[in-house]
Amino acid sequence: MKMEISCYSASVHSAATPFGSLLSGVLMDRIGRKLVLQLASVPLVLGWVLISISENHAILLLGRVIAGLSSGLSAAAGQVRKMIYIFTVDKEKR
Repeated sequence: MKMEISCYSASVHSAATPFGSLLSGVLMDRIGRKLVLQLASVPLVLGWVLISISENHAILLLGRVIAGLSSGLSAAAGQVRKMIYIFTVDKEKR
């Protein structure tokens, strides 16, 4: 693999993550946080399957983009769930 393609394949995941986070906010409002976390695993698995079966650079990059979007979805939803849990526990202790 050429160095240029290696750099793209490494960075495209991180470049796609913010877009997944932006999408996560809309989805959390519409379908709920728990369901967003559950649904985020589907594109993550799909992305890794594409990465593992890729025979050319385009499929590899597509798999990395899908996995990055899914990481953004799960990261934002997971943070919100964690903060809600912390606030709930904190209120109960007062």
